[in-house]
Amino acid sequence: MPHVYMHKTSFDISRNRGESITFTINGEQRKFFVADQFFEVDELIALPLQKLNRKGYYTACSCQGHPFDHVLFHLSPEGALQPVVAEVPCPCESYVTFVEPYELPSLPEGFTLQKTENSLRIFKAHPKNGDYEETLSSIINAMSALSRWADELPPRI
Repeated sequence: MPHVYMHKTSFDISRNRGESITFTINGEQRKFFVADQFFEVDELIALPLQKLNRKGYYTACSCQGHPFDHVLFHLSPEGALQPVVAEVPCPCESYVTFVEPYELPSLPEGFTLQKTENSLRIFKAHPKNGDYEETLSSIINAMSALSRWADELPPRI
């Protein structure tokens, strides 16, 4: 699935990774340069991440989940692409790791909490049975649940 780009401080989302992006913030047009101000995120998790970060639940890393395994290739001396590994198991879960172990009042539907003294991660495992439609449906439902949950969280800031 495609990626989008999120601004590191405003958390605005864009598909454009050109030299600069213009956003309207509080009625004022601003131009941001992509190279050092944006980071890449999976498309389906971008909106929930934006909601979480704007409410003060800052995220460190995330994954929406991926229904397909990765196929790795290398270029042969003859110039042909050849698979190195036909299938590398792709982690089949959606997750959000936060920058600190926040106290959360609840969890998104179907998600599990992993918390240590220094970290907090919520995740939902998806079926990995070769039924890609079932896996994709599970991912979409998880992103919807994550977005609704982010809407209901009280702001930290």
